[in-house]
Amino acid sequence: MTKLKHVYLVDGSGYIFRAYHALPPLTRPDEYQGDLLGDINRRRGKIVSIEAKDTSTVLSAEVPLAEMFGYATAIRSLSKGRAAYSMEPFRFEPVPANIVTTILDSAKGKPAARA
Repeated sequence: MTKLKHVYLVDGSGYIFRAYHALPPLTRPDEYQGDLLGDINRRRGKIVSIEAKDTSTVLSAEVPLAEMFGYATAIRSLSKGRAAYSMEPFRFEPVPANIVTTILDSAKGKPAARA
């Protein structure tokens, strides 16, 4: 099942899985640490590690792909253009029940996506 801006995988068990992407070390100046950590938490991300290096901090996190759209703009705004990031596919995890309901409700009456 594919939905605009979201990638889901449905296996034979009937579970819906969502893509998680890893944010390999995100480097930002120390002064923006709180704002950027808050933004990752708001996106339902999981902080994997935080390292201090000179006057900057290196953060690694795992975040659902569906929550990463618009992140480039957000990180630029939150850090006044001074933070950098990248992301790479990491794994699929089952979608929580409350989000499955939202996905299914929004898909009702719409044609199935083509593979």
